Amino acid sequence: MSEDDRAGSVMARLDEPAGEHTRFAVIADPHVSTREEGTSKLFEHTLDHLEAAVADVAKRDVDAVVSPGDLTKDGEPWNYDAVDGALDSLDVPFYAVPGNHDVPKARDEHDTLSAAGFAERYGPGELPYHVEIGSLDLIGLNTAGTADRLYEDHHGRVDEPTLSWLEDTLPSTT
Repeated sequence: MSEDDRAGSVMARLDEPAGEHTRFAVIADPHVSTREEGTSKLFEHTLDHLEAAVADVAKRDVDAVVSPGDLTKDGEPWNYDAVDGALDSLDVPFYAVPGNHDVPKARDEHDTLSAAGFAERYGPGELPYHVEIGSLDLIGLNTAGTADRLYEDHHGRVDEPTLSWLEDTLPSTT
């Protein structure tokens, strides 16, 4: 029995890509929480898990790390500080977009980064964004809300200005 057979059904086999390779790691939904414990989500271990993921990434030959959001439990400043500490050891660019847990909500009793503040801290400084990582075009879109609307009703929507930006940007990608 081959190793592939032991792993389960193989859906496809792809040839090695030709030309330049771009390698990136994805760290998704760590929901870092440094002041919660005993929940079904095991918040007390979230920072340990993020630190382990970053340590694992450091052992790999990657060009960048990307995150589709939810870096924090609920956008708490102390949890952002913990995320920053965990990411400090990365020696490659880190690009993220905010998740619904990363941005202000009406019920927040703490200061939370705005989407613009998030983009400055964890991306190239703006949302949406287009960056080139080696041979890869990375597009970052904000589906967590807009500056003039609270984030309770985000529903993963992309607003009209972002759709227009995307329409203008996509033709310049490779």
